[in-house]
Amino acid sequence: MPCLTVISGPNVGTHCTLGSSVVTVGRLPTCDLPLTDPRISREHCRIWLDPGSGDFLVCDLGSANGTKLNARLVQGAGALRHGDQISIGGTTLSFTLSDVPPHTSLGARWRTDSKGEEFLSTRT
Repeated sequence: MPCLTVISGPNVGTHCTLGSSVVTVGRLPTCDLPLTDPRISREHCRIWLDPGSGDFLVCDLGSANGTKLNARLVQGAGALRHGDQISIGGTTLSFTLSDVPPHTSLGARWRTDSKGEEFLSTRT
């Protein structure tokens, strides 16, 4: 099943399987994917399966910092493709078409940068 995996930010490793239900991402504990990043809005973005196209889409919910899809600000709704990255606040999510975390096939390992933030690296 398609999934979202947090690959950078305070909630690294958090994983959410996507289905036919709408997924709301934000700081509120009532969100489908609640995150603790203080730069994320209470309800920051929404991801859903468009029944007409069969694509998963992402849209910003009027957040203060916006939602980026592969480093481009999302205007309206953006279609997600395997390996796409969604950036919200200081958090990056990876969209994959299977529920295998995106770093598994790369041999990546979690590392910590000079600011104490965790990130995935394929460096050995």
